[in-house]
Amino acid sequence: MIIDALADYLASSYNGQMIVSDIEIFRTESLRVYFTRTRMKAPDGPVSHDLHEVNYYLSGANRWEFPDTGETLHASTNSVVLIGRGVRHRYDDSDGERCSILFDERYIENAIAEAAGDFSLVKVFDRRHIDLAGDVRRHRIEAGIRAILNEPKDDGRSLTRVRMAVFDILMTLADDPPQHTVEDEIVRYIKENFFHPELSLRALADETGMQYNALSRAIKRRTGKTFIEHLSALRIERACRLLTETDIPLTGVSFDCGFGDLSNFYRVFKRHCRISPGEYRTEKHG
Repeated sequence: MIIDALADYLASSYNGQMIVSDIEIFRTESLRVYFTRTRMKAPDGPVSHDLHEVNYYLSGANRWEFPDTGETLHASTNSVVLIGRGVRHRYDDSDGERCSILFDERYIENAIAEAAGDFSLVKVFDRRHIDLAGDVRRHRIEAGIRAILNEPKDDGRSLTRVRMAVFDILMTLADDPPQHTVEDEIVRYIKENFFHPELSLRALADETGMQYNALSRAIKRRTGKTFIEHLSALRIERACRLLTETDIPLTGVSFDCGFGDLSNFYRVFKRHCRISPGEYRTEKHG
């Protein structure tokens, strides 16, 4: 989960049963941020407040009701529930993790002014629910939440950074869903970073927030290759171009393509091309 270090603060017990476990991360006159873990106890009746509210589900699920319109919705992991200022609402009890950001326009008015013409709170809150499962925007939103939850409280600039993170989350929610899939985003990331020797499936899983096995399957489904096969193919393609078009020494080609050491470069290159890098260069230069 996003911030396991909060577990000690969040767990509380009553007669052996887990109950409400909210921790207030930030609070100012125009901003409140809560992180909730374990059992979320529902209010006795509908509530409303003078703040806009963004609820992001890290895990778990529950039902929301909006009595003034008769709406009900079911929220679950990787989804967002958006509640405009003054809207009466209630939710049922549930288990899981949720980050709630409550704010008014004053909190982000400067950021809104700077983004004039490109952002509207109305566009964000004209929807009640957004399912981000399979949506590449999820990773950006979770990165923003992670930044907020880990922001040091004794830093004089922390509220400024939190304000920026909140606004970035709102901008992301206001964006139309991208046409490309999470798998497309993963493949794009590999293509842009394959020359880094430290790139691995584990590092990619940490970067994307995906489970290791799920990520491996997604890459195979999108490329028809395993992660290592796809990564090696990209590196060899670049190596062949450098061997053909430049006079960079073999050691330089090896490191420039992300192999890390010359022996690994020779081994992978020969497996793909059936000849050594030196022989390949000689053939191409005729």
